[in-house]
Amino acid sequence: MNYDDRVPINYIARYIAGVQQKFTQKSGARPFGACTEWKAVALGRPRKSVIEYLEKHYEADYLSEEECLKLACKALLDVVESGGKNIELVVLKLKVDEKGKKVYDYKIVPDEQVEAIIKNS
Repeated sequence: MNYDDRVPINYIARYIAGVQQKFTQKSGARPFGACTEWKAVALGRPRKSVIEYLEKHYEADYLSEEECLKLACKALLDVVESGGKNIELVVLKLKVDEKGKKVYDYKIVPDEQVEAIIKNS
């Protein structure tokens, strides 16, 4: 992989999973959760509780990005004792570039937007 090459999604997924695994092994660490437009999943130590929440509340065949973020926040708030201050969200989207190659773009959701989602939920 060169400096200018796009990072493959499997590399990003392995890296994130490794960071999450190390982080959640520490005592008192909060869980990680993720939601996509058509599936939802949770990672981390209390993932079972988050998955149960998602299974119970994930009802639509399609969710917009905003609906997905709301669901992810609600699921994490259900298990995080310290409230919304410790919630961080990242949106990962599959796109096709001009050469027809699948690439993943991501954006980190600003803290202000996460706070607004929590307040409006």
